[in-house]
Amino acid sequence: MTNAQNIKKYWNEQAKMFGREAKATTQDIYMRDIEIDYITTFLSSFREPLMVLDIGCGNGFSTFQYKAKVGWHTYVGGDYSEGMIEAANAELKKRQLSEGIEFNVIDVLNLSKLNNKYDIIISDRCLINLGGAKNRKKALWEIAACLHQGGRYLMIENFIEGHSELNRLREYLDIPEISVRWHNSFFSIKELKDSVKHIFKIDNFENISSLYYLVTRVVYSKLCEMEGREPDYEHPIYKVASQLPPTDNFGPICACTMVRN
Repeated sequence: MTNAQNIKKYWNEQAKMFGREAKATTQDIYMRDIEIDYITTFLSSFREPLMVLDIGCGNGFSTFQYKAKVGWHTYVGGDYSEGMIEAANAELKKRQLSEGIEFNVIDVLNLSKLNNKYDIIISDRCLINLGGAKNRKKALWEIAACLHQGGRYLMIENFIEGHSELNRLREYLDIPEISVRWHNSFFSIKELKDSVKHIFKIDNFENISSLYYLVTRVVYSKLCEMEGREPDYEHPIYKVASQLPPTDNFGPICACTMVRN
């Protein structure tokens, strides 16, 4: 079994384990709140109704929030994990939403084969799960092919530069580095710029995790080490940290908005 197949198997297992629960795609619920707030602010800046694709939507937890908060757009949630889409459609049926949102099994690496066009495409920690730089670049081209001319792409993905800065601070406090998880492969800023230079114009790039990670992965982690206990994602310090503004580069998660050339 290839690494890409193992990654897909992992996400199907996560779907089986967590179903419609919020933790199906991440244990860090407050970081996801930061991501959702960023994306909904972006979506709400477009007042006319648009077609939005949320690629790598998982079990649709975030997609439902986009629809609830920015309801004038039409949303398609797509994920290559059949288990995740099954969970999303179960939640859709439970909520009895009949229009303006749907979920389908869609592989970002074969997106253009569907011959659909969108005004906005979103990915939130999707491209880092494709097994490497070659597939990330292919995914970016597939996304561009499915956007209308002048369409917008918002990616929230992990970057190695902020991750390295985070570990530099952890080393300073004599706490172990955080490894990149086996199913993730992070972007570099140079890789992103080289991959999109012929298809997108980068409109904005910012680290949205820096102070949050500084507090939760450095300060709180050191306190936990001193007290001999494991960090807890539901500790109140995570909620406090999530209210800090995005600044500097001490975390891996960045948001980048682009315009289709």
